[in-house]
Amino acid sequence: MSTAPTDPHSTPPSRREAKLEPHETSEQEIAAKRAKAEKIGRTVAVFIMPLMIVGMMIWGYLGAMHHQEAKNMPVAITASSSTAAEKFAESLEESDGDAVDIKILDSALEARTQVTDREVTAAVVLDDQSATLYTASGAGVSSSSAITAVLTPALAQQGFTVNSQDLVPLPANDSMGMGAMLLSTAMITAGYMPWSLAFSNSPELLKRRRALPLLAGW
Repeated sequence: MSTAPTDPHSTPPSRREAKLEPHETSEQEIAAKRAKAEKIGRTVAVFIMPLMIVGMMIWGYLGAMHHQEAKNMPVAITASSSTAAEKFAESLEESDGDAVDIKILDSALEARTQVTDREVTAAVVLDDQSATLYTASGAGVSSSSAITAVLTPALAQQGFTVNSQDLVPLPANDSMGMGAMLLSTAMITAGYMPWSLAFSNSPELLKRRRALPLLAGW
């Protein structure tokens, strides 16, 4: 058996040249690279996903609650005389026209009903020199506070004595109306954590054929 003679003066290829030389990749090497990439992706996702969720919650909350102001909020006005209602509506349009969307109603009962049915944010019932301001904090504390801050000074400027009534108050155990937000936060966390733990510890369970029945069961 003969062997090809080797050139004693030839130099072995450099490391860079060796990397550039084409070579066949075995299935084991492909699987190892894929497993390594999946492991890196899972590790990164474990840290990035909670930061994304918390960041979206914080910025969403701050964006909604920072520097609140009334904007086109529906307000019902009724009075013992149509002239008084129209006069106050005109003054309110001149002072805070962008903040309110005014409608004049025929009766105080209709005004209160529209507040409880959430057709308007607030209702003003005028009677001589007194005014009753109806709101519903149960429909939103922020909206109720914003419209009260607009209507109370306007009524006082017209010489009315303001009597505020909350037709749909919040329960005593949720005076700020945060129960729905906290519940949604708990549901998001409860939905994310089991999948995050399963994805980190048992990725074989999250193949499509197995993940869909698990998702349906959850």
